[in-house]
Amino acid sequence: MAVFNGVLLYVRHRSNGTYTAFPNSFIQMNTFNSTPNQRLELKAVRSNTAYLNRTTAPQTKTSLSFQTHPLHLNDMRTVRSIFDNGFINKLQRKLVIKYWNSETLSYKTATVYMPDTQYPIIDTTSDDILYGSTTFEFIEY
Repeated sequence: MAVFNGVLLYVRHRSNGTYTAFPNSFIQMNTFNSTPNQRLELKAVRSNTAYLNRTTAPQTKTSLSFQTHPLHLNDMRTVRSIFDNGFINKLQRKLVIKYWNSETLSYKTATVYMPDTQYPIIDTTSDDILYGSTTFEFIEY
């Protein structure tokens, strides 16, 4: 069995291949959700006796999502830097991540994209922004 090292999500740097841990302290832990190893149905047909015959792809995909705690501008800069340095394709928001897979109880690497993200703002001052809880999602290709 794999060892859990305390980090739920890493993002691979696009140029040097190293992984940067996404800070757990930014994540509202009760919102971290994963649907690992989703089976992809290629075909499903019922026989005349109502028996289901399934053809399932050998590949699986995973989706992850979580919400952050409210973050100040400097923390949001850290978040954006982690993602921006990881984008293989910025237009597609394509990343390589390593995440804790709760089905296999091990780390898994995946190529994912990030859907559109809303950035709620709670408050501003002359030199800071307080962002509300922000949801980040990752969907495996």
